[in-house]
Amino acid sequence: MRAMGTQAAAWSEQDLDRRFDPGSGPLELRELSATLNGLLERIAAALRHERNFTAELSHELRTPLAHLHAEADLLTPGEPLHAQEIDNLLTSIRRLEGLVETALVPARIDHNAAPGLAPVSDALEGLRAPATAKAELVVTGDPGIVLAVESDIVRRALTPLLENAFRYADQEVRIDVAARDGQASITVSDDGGHLDPEQAERIFDAGFRADPTDHHPGAGLGLALTRRICRAAGGDVSAQVVNGRTVFTLVLPSL
Repeated sequence: MRAMGTQAAAWSEQDLDRRFDPGSGPLELRELSATLNGLLERIAAALRHERNFTAELSHELRTPLAHLHAEADLLTPGEPLHAQEIDNLLTSIRRLEGLVETALVPARIDHNAAPGLAPVSDALEGLRAPATAKAELVVTGDPGIVLAVESDIVRRALTPLLENAFRYADQEVRIDVAARDGQASITVSDDGGHLDPEQAERIFDAGFRADPTDHHPGAGLGLALTRRICRAAGGDVSAQVVNGRTVFTLVLPSL
């Protein structure tokens, strides 16, 4: 058993693809082998996730950085900036700021500290339909429900869901709020019906694009960040198709 512990520690640092043979040795050691293999697999999965997330985040950050670089190359020293040039620069800067802030949210959540409290209404404040959206935003339920999560964290989790909903909605995007047994559910749905039920789980994978030909900017990172934020805060997010509507359900701890 001591040798197996030493071997598992070495593999966890140098060779996470190695596993014990669960069919050899006495019953007690076979059970220990299965337990250690499970631990090694979880460590390997976590590292794969972090590498994938980091790669996708790097890819996503390169786009606004490339835009900034291109805009800077077009500037002429000594000449005033035109309004469109300023707007292009600010757009890329805001996108960078949003990506960095959203990516850092899970790291800022400390489960050992007292949780921040915020009514859902605070988290929804400022979340509106884009100026170019053809759909209307409707909010139902009790926005006074108090979440055991800071409003900024909830807002950053909701933003990719709303962006996705408005992108595909025909006439309506709906936010429904409810709470029960210490958990609040915030559902974001649209009447576009574009989600393939078979992709309802895959859309949360970093880098996955349900429709790579839709010409939407980005590398498919938004929904992955939403799930990462929710799970770091003690909740989760899921997607499904209900009566022709695409429905995202965000669950977070509440009072």
